[in-house]
Amino acid sequence: MSHVRFAEAADIPALIELGRQMHVQSRYAWMVFNANSLWKYLEAVISNKSHCVIVASDDASPGASLTGGLLAHAQSLPFSSDFVAHIDYFYVAPKRRGTPVAMKMMIGLRRWADNREIAEILLSNGFGTEQVYSGKLLTKLGLKAVGGVHAMWMDRK
Repeated sequence: MSHVRFAEAADIPALIELGRQMHVQSRYAWMVFNANSLWKYLEAVISNKSHCVIVASDDASPGASLTGGLLAHAQSLPFSSDFVAHIDYFYVAPKRRGTPVAMKMMIGLRRWADNREIAEILLSNGFGTEQVYSGKLLTKLGLKAVGGVHAMWMDRK
């Protein structure tokens, strides 16, 4: 059974390993993975009230091996006093895909967002390469398609 909870500082090493897995399976796999940079980032966001870091594991204890993670941040809109939550990273390990892990993490995010009176939750799926699969999952989780992600690789010779 999967346990889903808000991340703690003790989860950082396991989050680094989960991030490494996500990186290898993403369109960014060609880039060098920087664990030190990710560590510093996680230290800053785990305790930041404008960020939400949710983890899933088979063991409920902090620092346990992780099977999923969701990281989001709240941001005010420049033309309004309302806030939106941007899901920056949303990953479920292959061995737990097809289980309720993603839904449980989304429920946790919705609770966090409700407590902050967030007007909308957004996810730009720029990491994935399986758009058909991820689109079906995101729709099932309650997210509607409202546009697309457009990207341009920059030539850095």
